[in-house]
Amino acid sequence: MYVLRFSTIAVAIVLVGCGGSSAPVAEEPAPVVVAARPAPTPAPEPVPPAPVPPPPPAEKPAAPVLERAEPQGAPLSAPLAGSVLVWVDAPFYLAAMEDAPRLQLAKLDARKDHVAEAVPMRVVAAKGAFVEVEPPFLDGAQNDVTNCAWFHLRSQFDVERLRLFVKREDLAPVVTTKFTASYPDGSKIEVLPGAPIVPLADGRSLVGFTFAWLPVVLPAASIGHAYLTPPKETWETFEPKFALHAKDVGFAETRVPLRIWLMAPLAATVEPKGAQVGFPLSGPCGSATVLAAKAEVRAYEAPGPGPSGGVGFGFGGVLGVERWYLAAGTALAAETGHVVTKVRREINVPKPAAGAKEVCIERSAFLSSPYLGAPKVDRVEGGKLRLCAPTRVVKHEAAKRFLGGGARLEAR
Repeated sequence: MYVLRFSTIAVAIVLVGCGGSSAPVAEEPAPVVVAARPAPTPAPEPVPPAPVPPPPPAEKPAAPVLERAEPQGAPLSAPLAGSVLVWVDAPFYLAAMEDAPRLQLAKLDARKDHVAEAVPMRVVAAKGAFVEVEPPFLDGAQNDVTNCAWFHLRSQFDVERLRLFVKREDLAPVVTTKFTASYPDGSKIEVLPGAPIVPLADGRSLVGFTFAWLPVVLPAASIGHAYLTPPKETWETFEPKFALHAKDVGFAETRVPLRIWLMAPLAATVEPKGAQVGFPLSGPCGSATVLAAKAEVRAYEAPGPGPSGGVGFGFGGVLGVERWYLAAGTALAAETGHVVTKVRREINVPKPAAGAKEVCIERSAFLSSPYLGAPKVDRVEGGKLRLCAPTRVVKHEAAKRFLGGGARLEAR
């Protein structure tokens, strides 16, 4: 019993000591420590984006090298009438015979590389492999009415046109009918009869204008070796406002080089075509509109006035000398007997020797060109002509009085 009571008390003490009857003490919350925030960093100034470099200028495609084919002469079956173009290196015969005397005016290498290096001639008659020809008629300024080629056949002014013979194989191909075409890139072309051409290996033809050589697809019916001279058109003058400064231009969706001239091509109007400009070019045997960059078309600036000057000469007639002469219209024949030309103006000749049957003079045939930018050809000193007339047609004039003469030279 005792032991149990002690145990009960002990348990009670333990219970009272552990729990007690006093109120529980509330715990204070732990202090909250707030870290100091750093001062806000100012936002950086916005950096402008780096400028985008402009794209490099587009390079113009180079003008392609056109493969040319050697031109062929006129076949025996081809009818020839009107006018023809004769290569400048062709021999000019004094009779329609292989062994006849001949004139050689120039030398060429491959003719395919010399488009338009020919002379226009009028057909007099076709005789087998030979064609009798003479230069076209001259206007008041002594210019050929047919002037599509680079050169003309000339002689001294005191004789008329020379009538000579050439071979069919020495005739250059030409455009025989008017041809026009327009292309998707905005370029266009008009070709007139008489324009010289050289065939290209791809079937096209290279038309030889004075301003450029343009590749064109020509119908077979427009290609031949003789053409009828169209009526001479009146050239219209215009006030230039634009000048073309380009080495090559766009045409028919390709590039073609321009010929180098002393002065840039001029125009009164141009056609804006997007980033390019349509520039008109014209020549004696046609015209074309080509494409150039805007920077290559500039305002025309007229050159300043240059020094002026003048030269004048005046001569009196020397009538105090007895003379013998050939009157205008006298026929002059070569050693073959073929009449080559006639006297245009009176030609003084030596007094015919006793018993002489003919009196002879020396003249020459030579090449000339109306263009300052004409190609340079290898000229040959082979154009000498010995022309004769019967002594019975020689005129005689007795001595008359001397009228005097004078000369004047002025410069300003």
